[in-house]
Amino acid sequence: LISESAMGSTLTEEKFVALGHGLTEALGQFRSLSTVSSEPVEGGTKVTYLCTFEYTKARMIVTYTASDKVSNIVVKPVSE
Repeated sequence: LISESAMGSTLTEEKFVALGHGLTEALGQFRSLSTVSSEPVEGGTKVTYLCTFEYTKARMIVTYTASDKVSNIVVKPVSE
């Protein structure tokens, strides 16, 4: 659905806000968030969250660098 890579650039507030607007347009209003899993990856950590939106659920995968900066965000719909 949505993939935003901050690798090689900065994930600015503007990009993050645009990502939020895109999610709201596609999935409806955000309802809840729960951590599904966390695993180490080369150079950081990958955290997978289950998000509940107004219209559907989605899996949000956020990859953090070793210094806890966001390096990648991927959002995929969840089949129910």
